[in-house]
Amino acid sequence: MFCNCVAEKITGSHGIIDGVEGHFLNRIGSAIHSIRVNAKLVIISAGSIGSTQVLMKNSIAKDKTGKGLAMHPAPFILGDFPFEIRANQGIPISYTLHEFGVTNGVEDGGFLIQAVYLPPLQFSMALPATGRQGQDLMSRYNYFTMAGVETRDESNGVITLSDFGIPRMSYSFGEKELDIMSRGASIISKMWFRLGAKRVITSHMVKRELKSESEIPELINAIKKDPKNLLVGSAHPQGGNRMGSDPDRCVVDSNCKVYGFRNLFVCDASVFPTAVGVNPQMNIMALASIISDRINKNWDDFVSE
Repeated sequence: MFCNCVAEKITGSHGIIDGVEGHFLNRIGSAIHSIRVNAKLVIISAGSIGSTQVLMKNSIAKDKTGKGLAMHPAPFILGDFPFEIRANQGIPISYTLHEFGVTNGVEDGGFLIQAVYLPPLQFSMALPATGRQGQDLMSRYNYFTMAGVETRDESNGVITLSDFGIPRMSYSFGEKELDIMSRGASIISKMWFRLGAKRVITSHMVKRELKSESEIPELINAIKKDPKNLLVGSAHPQGGNRMGSDPDRCVVDSNCKVYGFRNLFVCDASVFPTAVGVNPQMNIMALASIISDRINKNWDDFVSE
C-alpha cells in the first residue's frame, strides 16, 4: 500500500497489462516522485468515479465507460421539537424502515427511510438556507431530528472527464425518482408531526418549512415540479463500468475482467449494472470475495508467466 500516491497510467500491450505508473503527491496535491509497479495482474478498485476515471485516462473500454451511474439520492427531512433531542450524541444512522422497498425485485423502485444525524458542518450543508436563516436553523441543532429517503434510482447518470482529467458527473432525476422522494418526504413529515414536532424543515429551497400536515401536499408538488431546488445527499455511487455478457455494451464480464484484456480487472460498485436497494457495502464485499476466489482458482488463465 502506498499513501499519498495516485495511479495514472496502466501499461502493457496486446491485451496484457504489465504494470501501473503514478506519482506521489505532496500536501497541496503536486507530484513530487514517480513510481512504477510491475504487475502480473491488475485489479482496479477505486469506486464508481475513481475506477471510471482511471479507465478513461488510459482510453480503456472507450465509449462504454462512464455510463449507468446511480447515486442513491436522499433528501433529508427534519423535525423541530419543543424539547432537546441531542441526536448528535447517539448513533448517526440508528434506524431503518424497509417497508417501502422493492416489491417485486425487478421493476418497481423502492426506498428506505433512515434515521440519520450529521455533525454540525455537514448538517449546515444539508439545510435549505444560508446566512441569517441558516444561522437561525443551526441554533436549533439540539432540537432537530433527521431522516432521509434513500432512493433506489435508475442508472441514468454519466461520468466524463474534463480537459484536466477531472471526473464530472451528469445526473438528473426521472419521474420515478421524484415520485419516490416525494412519497418518502411525505411519510417522514407526517411521522415528525405525529411525534410532536412543532414544524418540519425540508430540503427543498423553495418549500423549506411545513407548519402542519396540511402543507405536505405543497411539498410533494414542489419536489415534483421544481426538482432543481431540491437538496439531496448521496453516499453510494454505483455503475460506470457495467458488468454484462455483451462486450459491445459492457466494460467487464462476469469475472470482473475488462473485455479485451487478459489480466485487467475492475472490482467495486462501478460494475453494478443497476443500483442495489440498500447500502452496497455488503454487495461490494461479497463481490470482492467471489472474484478473488475465481482469480486464485484460475490464475494460470489470467496470467502469463
